[in-house]
Amino acid sequence: MHLHELLKMSIQDYELERKRIEKLFERTEFICIHSYANYDSLKDFLSGYFLGSRLQGTALNIKDFFLSNAKEWGKASLDSLLLYCEVVYGFITEFYDYIKVVGEARKLAERIFHNITIILEKTGHEIRKTKDNFVEIVKKDALASAVIEDLSDADAAMAVLDYNHFGMKGNVAKKRVLLVTIGRYVEPLTDDVEMKGAHSGLVDDVRFCLNNLHIRHNNEEGKFAKDWLEKMSAEELESWYDKAYRSMLLLIEEHKQLETHRQINALKKEGKIST
Repeated sequence: MHLHELLKMSIQDYELERKRIEKLFERTEFICIHSYANYDSLKDFLSGYFLGSRLQGTALNIKDFFLSNAKEWGKASLDSLLLYCEVVYGFITEFYDYIKVVGEARKLAERIFHNITIILEKTGHEIRKTKDNFVEIVKKDALASAVIEDLSDADAAMAVLDYNHFGMKGNVAKKRVLLVTIGRYVEPLTDDVEMKGAHSGLVDDVRFCLNNLHIRHNNEEGKFAKDWLEKMSAEELESWYDKAYRSMLLLIEEHKQLETHRQINALKKEGKIST
């Protein structure tokens, strides 16, 4: 094995990677040479700003926050590693204006960012900012990223982003809520006459999913109930939700291209441009 192959190896020990970040953030002492103040860690440095944090919740201080939530990232799993990365990244970015003016704190923060960046690259994830300027770790998805950039509807864009969050796996109820939000944006697109003509199969698929997978209607009981839905396991339903999600994203992008096609045709007619 060569060095470059070694560096590209997938993560073998999730807990080891989490503990490395924990050591950098929670257990590395440094001295602020400007004020000659000693800090137990970068976490200790941020403790003075914690009560001004949007992340504080009901915690009384930053130590209380990490102690009370430690069980959430206590398992040796990818989800635990990503959650801890998301939390630490969130705190550092929120208070980076204070960190960057203290050289020793900035170096620690940059090293943490370095480690997290490598972890995300190796696991196929990336950092994205939400509409309210929080950070989220989501799966890398070129289609989802393109849709988010194209969407003018903030709620729909946020739902697309949230659906890709690493912690969403297995949360069928939450996925349904997000699909309802995306569906509200998509539904008018399925009524577009040109869309029906150009992409009838995709339009039909999206409409079927919205109407029959307990997304837009209550398909578990009442007049829209589907017997076969009751027989589905949670895993099967989640798989169909993921298919519905991808289909809706494709529809959004195809509609965007349809708008471009209309504009090009208008330019051809106005400028009498030949193809």
